[in-house]
Amino acid sequence: DAIWFGDRNARLAAIPEIMRFKYTRPLLALMDAAEEDEALVPVVISTLAVLQDPRARFWLGDLASEPGNPHQQAAAAALARIGKSAMVPLRDCLTSEDRSTREIAGRALAGSAGSAELTFVYDYLEQYPDDDPAVLEGLRQRCGLLERALQVVDEKLSETGEPEI
Repeated sequence: DAIWFGDRNARLAAIPEIMRFKYTRPLLALMDAAEEDEALVPVVISTLAVLQDPRARFWLGDLASEPGNPHQQAAAAALARIGKSAMVPLRDCLTSEDRSTREIAGRALAGSAGSAELTFVYDYLEQYPDDDPAVLEGLRQRCGLLERALQVVDEKLSETGEPEI
């Protein structure tokens, strides 16, 4: 009830317990509380990252895709930590007209992209070669790791007679 009806202090006291027990039921209430009280946004983003509930991707995706949002980087990192369907907003950010938004998404994906993101990352590398060189290099390294891992899997499958991926 503290998340739904409490003041800032009650919410700040309740949120660590939500994280500790990985209790996802008040997910919407957490995001609503952050919308009501800007001071709660960083705490809620951290909580959503710990909970790793993909339903948070919509709210976090809005924060990550909004140029100049002070919570943009934290939201992108939370999306990367959640993974799976939460990667979709990050992939979308790679095509943003805003360079900073693309670079923030690129930084998050450099440590978390999976094989499903390879095409999006390669497209980004081709379309925006003038973005931050460190981001571009991090993504190239991630792609190299993924390509090598896929090659090993293909080799193992070919040894067993299974169809290659």
